[in-house]
Parts: sequence; C-alpha cells; structure tokens
Amino acid sequence: MGTFVLRLLAIAASGLAATWLATGAEQICPAIYPAPESCRAGARIAPATVGTFIILAFLALTIVLVGLKNERAISVVAVTLFGLSCSVVPLWTLFASGFAADERVLIIASLVLLVVTMTVATGLALRRGRKERA
Repeated sequence: MGTFVLRLLAIAASGLAATWLATGAEQICPAIYPAPESCRAGARIAPATVGTFIILAFLALTIVLVGLKNERAISVVAVTLFGLSCSVVPLWTLFASGFAADERVLIIASLVLLVVTMTVATGLALRRGRKERA
C-alpha cells in the first residue's frame, strides 16, 4: 500500500503544480472596453482553488476506497476518476480566462501528460492485481 500511496501523491502533486502554474500564465484578451470579467488579473484563482479541493477530495476518496480492500474494479474506477480530475482541473484553470500565451502552457501540458501516464500505469497495476510492498 505504501508504494501505491506514493504514486497517488505524485499524481496529485503533478496535478496541483500544473493547476497553480496555470494561474500565472500570460493571457490574451479582446481589446474592448470594458474588458470582460474573465480577463481580470485574478480570474484563474477561483478555479484553481476549487480545483485544488476537488483533487484533494478525490485523493482522499481514492486512498480510502483502495484501503478498504473492496473489489478491484472499484479501486480501478477510483484511480481513473482521480487521474481524470488531476488532468482536467489544470486545463479548466488555464482556460478560465482569456487565451494562454506563455511558455508555461508547455510545462502544464507536460505535467498533465505525466499525470495521465502515471494514472494509466497505476490503474494497470491495480487491474492486474499486483500486491505492493508496504
């Protein structure tokens, strides 16, 4: 269970890093007056905060469901939903305002790809029923 929890924590850390990197990315907004509400400086803070709570809630839920030693299918679904939340939240935050025009977009894309890869690897290990050392 110890290695499994470390994998989940790595997935969560990657998802949270991508989410909070997205808050500071430069944005391109339409040149109109008054500017749209979504083009203000802190427009990405609220989605990032809500997304952080979503990721942490799915992390706790996944650890509890896997720790209960229920059916493997429930564990695989929990890991898949957790990985999906860690992939979607950064993108939701990034596109919450304007168009991102920054080198951070590549870093965020790399972190999301890392989340997807680690989630698939963890899900496959669960599906195969590998016992992990504590």
